[in-house]
Amino acid sequence: MSPSPGLASIVHKSVTCAGGSVALGTLLYNEHNQKQFHRLVNGRFVMPNSVVIVGRLGQDPEIKYFETGSVKASFSIAVDRNFSKENRITDWFNVEVWGRQAEFVGEWVKKGALVSVTGQLAVNRYTDQAGNPREFPQIRAGDVRFVGGKKESGSFSPEPSFAG
Repeated sequence: MSPSPGLASIVHKSVTCAGGSVALGTLLYNEHNQKQFHRLVNGRFVMPNSVVIVGRLGQDPEIKYFETGSVKASFSIAVDRNFSKENRITDWFNVEVWGRQAEFVGEWVKKGALVSVTGQLAVNRYTDQAGNPREFPQIRAGDVRFVGGKKESGSFSPEPSFAG
């Protein structure tokens, strides 16, 4: 169903996913006839908070173990924005991951590794020592994956060479 230009319209969708699960959502067509996917929760449209970035770690991850048994890995990722060959800007994103993914990151992911991070954007708000309000954006990752090969992981160790 395609709406008339200049009018907003709503199309409800249910999609069968792998394993037979069904995702319910709503496609909204805005006044420019662009599709926008939203979920309907308690009668209100909710925009999904989803972030996917690919970049390189700026330092080895910091791993914390808590008395409750939880594990957290924190690291930052550099992502380049290329405007031209001469004009490149690097953005840094702080990432936090918990549980088994944090253990994986701590064991295998090292400084310089090229990874894909999927998660949600969170903005932590606090007041600094001078009383100024501050915001700290952070990606709360649900999935961290290598994009490069074994050499990209930072944990690659070459085969030993034997002198004959």
